[in-house]
Amino acid sequence: MSGNKILLGVKNASFLTAGNLISQVISFVGFLYIARILGPEEYGIYATVFSFVALFSILSLNGLDKVILREGSKDIKKIRKTYENLIGVKNIFIILSIIACIAGAIIAPYTMKIKLLILLFSINLLFISYNKFHHIVYQAIEKMKYIAMLQILNRLLFVACSVILLTLGYGVLTLFIIILISNLLTLGLNIYISRKFIKINYLVGLIWEKKLVTSAVIFSLLGIIGFLSTKIDVVMISLMGSDPTVEAGLYYVAYIIVQQGEVVRNFTAIAFFPLFVKRFNKNSNEINLKQWIFFGIITSMVVLIGTLTISIFSEQIITFLFGTEYRQSGKIFGILILYLFLIFFSLPFTNLMQATYNEKKILYFAWIGPVSNIILNFILYKHFGLIGIAYSTLIVTFVMTVLYVVVSYFTFKAYKNDPITPE
Repeated sequence: MSGNKILLGVKNASFLTAGNLISQVISFVGFLYIARILGPEEYGIYATVFSFVALFSILSLNGLDKVILREGSKDIKKIRKTYENLIGVKNIFIILSIIACIAGAIIAPYTMKIKLLILLFSINLLFISYNKFHHIVYQAIEKMKYIAMLQILNRLLFVACSVILLTLGYGVLTLFIIILISNLLTLGLNIYISRKFIKINYLVGLIWEKKLVTSAVIFSLLGIIGFLSTKIDVVMISLMGSDPTVEAGLYYVAYIIVQQGEVVRNFTAIAFFPLFVKRFNKNSNEINLKQWIFFGIITSMVVLIGTLTISIFSEQIITFLFGTEYRQSGKIFGILILYLFLIFFSLPFTNLMQATYNEKKILYFAWIGPVSNIILNFILYKHFGLIGIAYSTLIVTFVMTVLYVVVSYFTFKAYKNDPITPE
């Protein structure tokens, strides 16, 4: 990988990281205020609705984004055609995800208030899917600054409106309306800006590109597996907790803080993915396994030092930020924060496997994560309560990280004398 390409990757990663950092700081300030004003029970309602709707995003075939990005990173001239060949498929799956979310809300054992909020907020599946769909343009042409700028604008709008309206006495319903308006406006800007680079026809009919859709399904399954391995926890708490809304609120406070670090990790992966595709999709002999293992160790060790320090003072941090009514969240936070060390270590290996058309190999073992997480959630919650859910996340992530590294190592060791070609 040439020095210029590395610098470009660092530049894009810097844009995304800086944009994410600024937007997360804005979000965190709003998060502190919202959680304090609402209290664990009302905030638990917000967490339940938000997490429940997010669960159904796994049905919107988000793997199409990765397929378009991979094809576009190889040849930018193909990205418009790939977009238009897949937009019809994307539309169908988004509609299906919204329908499934509404059906799920109807049959779920929630209060009528929560059910109605889920029905309202289900439209956010459309806005989120299309916002991410447009980010592919910026990623493929390596103009990540637009993602950062739009993300900051979205967060500013949401937090400013939330603080003002909650101060005036409005409740949790207002938060969901603000999110919907913020995401709709961001989508409008996304469409306007992206058309300066690539003009896409959104009215193309359904075209079934079997090879691309198959890859999209695989990527989507990986996303589903990732979600069920860690992010289904709040939904499970809301369904099996002894005091579900309060417990969901307590857990969600800890989870949201940890998620800020996960977002940084994911944006770093996004920034470097096009370079991985361009650099490694043709020749596996250029992959130095020892180099990537070393890179993973160095990156994760820096993260580990920070997370261990935070873990030691987790209860004091939570109590200071949110008040004594969230004290129980501190213990959960102290466990969950260690999760970041593991996901940063796995970053170079997951990017390598996906950039070199080896996502199927990940799928062969990835199902272990969600299955074990759901089982462990039931078992450990029964014996340890909310802290058991955090233990489950940490155990599952550790196992999956080891599997990612081992499978990646043997995959590229076996390919050492053969070029990597798409299946």
